[in-house]
Amino acid sequence: MKKSVLISLFLFLVAGCSSKQERDLLGKWQETKNDNGVLIFLADHKGRAYWPAGTSGQDSSPMTWSIEKGGNKVTTVTPEGPVIFTLKDDRLIAPNGLELKKVDHFFENN
Repeated sequence: MKKSVLISLFLFLVAGCSSKQERDLLGKWQETKNDNGVLIFLADHKGRAYWPAGTSGQDSSPMTWSIEKGGNKVTTVTPEGPVIFTLKDDRLIAPNGLELKKVDHFFENN
């Protein structure tokens, strides 16, 4: 019981200290042209990146992320390297034109 209260308090504080822009980013974002391309943004600035992997479905790796304060740039970093997305309306757009849309909202570290 004590542990769950502490975790809930921590998540509340993290969400409360985050900017609206950061809170709006939290959740699951999916590629518009391929359901196997997914980015998961968690409140602790970590997450997971998933991408299409031929006939096997998906590959994934851990991810960290940051958002430009007052701006519209979101940087994701995986073992493969960083990607800087542009946040435009309800879309994340990669430099190569790949688009992701938000499909699930959450604030927890799942």
